[in-house]
Amino acid sequence: MLVVNAELRFPLWSVFGGDNFYGPLPVELAVFADGGVAWDNISRPSIADGNREFVRSYGIAARANLFGYAVGEVAYVRPIDRPRDGWLWQFSLRPGF
Repeated sequence: MLVVNAELRFPLWSVFGGDNFYGPLPVELAVFADGGVAWDNISRPSIADGNREFVRSYGIAARANLFGYAVGEVAYVRPIDRPRDGWLWQFSLRPGF
């Protein structure tokens, strides 16, 4: 498996000229691009003259610290290598540690 991720994260408060890095809102924004390919003993990735193609996506996200207990994220994602084209909403909740 090969996975590639590029992200640019920045605090929401500092975008609007806030003095403190995060300010009163513990929210950060992100712009990202992802890609990956998986293979086994029979199939090989396309970069090695195989038949397994890369899957890719890009989008924007907002992450918030929810009182130190969890991190909530809302992302607007555009999968590139999907049969049905279009933008998708993605929601996630992760532990805050």
